Amino acid sequence: ALLVASPWFGLPTWIFALYPWLPMYHHWHFFHLTRQLIFTKTQVEVAFRSFLREFDLYFSAYALHATPATLMVYVPILLVNTLGNVADKVR
Repeated sequence: ALLVASPWFGLPTWIFALYPWLPMYHHWHFFHLTRQLIFTKTQVEVAFRSFLREFDLYFSAYALHATPATLMVYVPILLVNTLGNVADKVR
């Protein structure tokens, strides 16, 4: 209940904070959905999947580079900030 009550450390903040990694998730999800597509020519399937594999959808602006490696650094920082805010509110 405390996470929802805080406008800066609640669910909207988590959504906004992880928003730069959303294109990466959708790219990964769409790439795996292409396995369910039925192509009449196998050459088109190979070309389409190789195009998607080489098409990087990483968000990069100033100091924020939304890559899988930076997500593993960014989530613990966001988690520590959220838990610190909750601990401060409980105290």
